[in-house]
Order: sequence, then structure tokens, then C-alpha cells
Amino acid sequence: MKVNVRSKKIAGWIVEFTGEELDAIKSFCEENSEDIEFFLGGPEEEETVQEVLDDECWDLYDAASSSDLGVGGFYPLYDKSSITIKIQVGENVLKIDPSEVIIEKETVSINEWNEEGSGEEAVAYGFGYISDDVMDSTYEIEGIEDFDPKKLKMKVISNDFLESEYIYGFVYEREGGNNESYYLDDDDFEGEYFPSRFFKKGSDHI
Repeated sequence: MKVNVRSKKIAGWIVEFTGEELDAIKSFCEENSEDIEFFLGGPEEEETVQEVLDDECWDLYDAASSSDLGVGGFYPLYDKSSITIKIQVGENVLKIDPSEVIIEKETVSINEWNEEGSGEEAVAYGFGYISDDVMDSTYEIEGIEDFDPKKLKMKVISNDFLESEYIYGFVYEREGGNNESYYLDDDDFEGEYFPSRFFKKGSDHI
């Protein structure tokens, strides 16, 4: 069984700085009268970070991939008022109402991030982009021959850092255990970067 979602897609990353890296950034901003909030605006400033950290091997996306706060792929945005969902079982295709699909929602929470590492100073920068066009995304669930809409659940991530909700996958309930979906369209796309976002924890003096 395949689940096709038609919606715009999102890609988003969160880069965190702590310890000596944060100290270096704070010193740079103080020396150059720069607000730390605007230190990292996106990928175009990677060389600046390398210079400040004195590390020419520092890679923006490698740093972001070490955090579990970003999107972690290229997923369709969740907006039940605009997305379309089609189910294909064999040769049969059924269009279903997104508002009728059971939602399992998980939140990437700024509050939880603030509570982690109590007392530790940290800053984080969020950046990413949304596709210019509506796109198709396909999820496959193996072993389903007779589809019952009431057994389908949509896994939605609500990301506080990126102020977005996106569809991570689907689950089909059945006797003997649930079937998880496989995402088949985790490919990059064209899109315009949205303004970067800044977060801090552990001190009011960062």
C-alpha cells in the first residue's frame, strides 16, 4: 500500500553552540559590536563561523545533523486545509479527507531544550526553506491488501524551533502489530530560505 501526500515540503536545521565554541562567538560579537542573535543567518555564513572557531573543517550541515531538533529530512508540510492524500492498494486509488485521518503528534519543544543540561549556556540558530511548489511525497506500508481508513494514523511533528508542522510518516493498525511506513521521496528540492531564528538558554547575558 502506498500513501501519496501532495503538499509543499520543508527542510530545516538547528545548529547549537556551547562551551568553547560559544565563548569564541561571544568574544567575536563583543569585539565587533555585533548582536549574537544575528551571528549566523544561514549557510552563506559558514566561512565566518570557521574563522571565529579557528576550524576550517567546521561544516554547517554536519553540525546541524548532530542535533535532533531539526527536520532531519525533506518532509511535506502538514496543513489539513490544503494537502491532499491518496491511498493506492494494488490498482485501486482512493482519495481520503485529511481531516478524517487520526493524528499522532510529537512536539520538538523549545521548553524541553531549555530544561536540558540545567545551567548550561547555549545558543541555537534555526534555518531552512520551503518548496516553491506543491510536491508529491510517497510513503509505503508493506503487507496491506484491504484498506480500512479507520486504521490509518498520520505521524505529525510540531517543531517549535521552525514554527512548522510536517508529516513524518504513517502507521496502519492491524492485528499482531502495527505497520510503519517507509518514506520514498526524501530528496532535496528548490525553495527560498526563510529568516533564521535565534534561541538561547542558561543565561540572560548571552
